[in-house]
Amino acid sequence: MAAPFANLPPFLNAPGKPPIPWHIWHKIFQVHLKAAGGSGWEDERRASALLCALGIEGQRKYFAAQEQLEAEGAVTAYGSGTVPKTEAATATTYDTVLQFLDGLFAETTNVLAERHLFTSRKQLPGETFLDFVTALKEKALSCKFGATYDDRVRDQVIHGVANAHVRAKLLSYGEALTLQKAEEVGRDLEALNKSNAAFGENERLLGSHSGYSGSIQCVATAQNGGSAASLVPHVTQHGGGFPPGAGGRVQDGSAGSTALAQYCVRCQQVQQLAPKPQVGPCFRCGKLGHLATYKNCPAKKKICQFCRIKGHFAAVCRKRRASVQEVTPVQDRASGTATVLSVQAAPTSPRDLRIPVVVGGHSHMSLLVDTGATASLMTKKDFDMLFASKHRLLQMSIQLQDFSKHRIPVLGYFRTDLEHQGKRVSVTFYVTAHGTSLLGLDAIQQL
Repeated sequence: MAAPFANLPPFLNAPGKPPIPWHIWHKIFQVHLKAAGGSGWEDERRASALLCALGIEGQRKYFAAQEQLEAEGAVTAYGSGTVPKTEAATATTYDTVLQFLDGLFAETTNVLAERHLFTSRKQLPGETFLDFVTALKEKALSCKFGATYDDRVRDQVIHGVANAHVRAKLLSYGEALTLQKAEEVGRDLEALNKSNAAFGENERLLGSHSGYSGSIQCVATAQNGGSAASLVPHVTQHGGGFPPGAGGRVQDGSAGSTALAQYCVRCQQVQQLAPKPQVGPCFRCGKLGHLATYKNCPAKKKICQFCRIKGHFAAVCRKRRASVQEVTPVQDRASGTATVLSVQAAPTSPRDLRIPVVVGGHSHMSLLVDTGATASLMTKKDFDMLFASKHRLLQMSIQLQDFSKHRIPVLGYFRTDLEHQGKRVSVTFYVTAHGTSLLGLDAIQQL
């Protein structure tokens, strides 16, 4: 076959259903025929080119149908003297052969069934908007819509499009919307959505690398029907609309089930992220998720407030941890659902950082600043001496632990005002039997 027909797939090379319906394939053939210069060919040559392109099985069906007509024509002519039918069957003109093949290969369709399939057609997952419109146009050809073809396809585009934003935009045009306009609008909006998705992916990647530099570790266990996500600290120091990557670790209460969460300053909600493998804890800062070799560890360049050695927080200081006394666990009456990882020790170094504060509006105290502790602590001795007459200890389920997992008994908690350098904030103090009174990261952040 000539070179222009080299890329033309045969209509039917093997028994079965044609890969391309006849009404589409013969139009494709006509394009190839015109490209080959077939417009100037004789009818017999064009007809021969058409028969050659049918494929082996297509030619077999054509010749079988021709022989059947010849046989029927011979019997009819012999029995009744009518004109034989072989003239139409054996004609070699292109138009006659094409008409014969139309009757042989054209699929018989039920218009009602085709229209049902047409109105049921919706955009498939992963299918582009223009591919969806093309499929509707092809299906509409067998529905015999006539002059309403464009309107029916346009209406089905609106009905079947998957993107609600695209549908709303199309509906906004009202009766002025044409099929051509619908194609343009859908194509442009789809391209815009892909561009926005690319920007959103960049923002997500930026957010995942803008981790919170503090040492808060909060594990919230959902019990008594409570919401674990509600106990995650809402860290919003980034601002500007990018979701920070500093979420707490949220445990849903099932064994070994741990997921990440982050607070988004745009939607004002805690969002659950995909689970990440647990690594650590880091012996520099005590946080999970990385090892001490991590170059961005927040404690890498910090000086320990206990031993004054560079490279770790006081919360995980081995010298400080050695001074922690083993305690007997006590059973607190549970009224909440959170467990806060904190640090318990009795620091003795004179180089500890302390700041003067006014607690409760009247008590002047010099409290230790411990950035490794997630909560502010008050010893029972200080509480009894300064606050017992004005505050009552409240019961809760907060469990204080050091980083060696030793549990520290909590006698209760109270909330009071704390003032430093003219700034007043409200701080929750957890009262412990031993140790030292200190300001944790919760109070430091407010100050």
